Amino acid sequence: MVDASVAFKWLVPDSAEEDVPTAKSLLVDHMEGRAKIFIPPLLYYEVGNILIFGRSRPPIEQAVDALTDLFSIPLEVVPPALVGANATLRLASLRGLSYYDATYVALAEMLDCALITADRRLVQRARATGHVRLLGKG
Repeated sequence: MVDASVAFKWLVPDSAEEDVPTAKSLLVDHMEGRAKIFIPPLLYYEVGNILIFGRSRPPIEQAVDALTDLFSIPLEVVPPALVGANATLRLASLRGLSYYDATYVALAEMLDCALITADRRLVQRARATGHVRLLGKG
């Protein structure tokens, strides 16, 4: 599974940010059936926010096209459930995470899979869960 920091990299040129080719290779593996990428619905909102407020801030029509492209990718969207929401609250409190970041980590724990992120701060805070790894680092 990936968070918005990785999914955003699928939408930009390889030279735009660090580790874009690595992020895109994860997507290729998913599209070719070698891996499955699970996400919470929150990812779409966070990528939209990055398009509006992030460093690159493309013109609005490019942002619309990018978000349209993201929605066209057949990702495994895991709908929210109360048990997951409660686990997310507990995890956020325990690890000092935002509820948004904890959503990804809790889902990775529930699915017993790795969360791949480009967010170094998230990796540091959630390292003890054993489910979070930095994009491009094994």
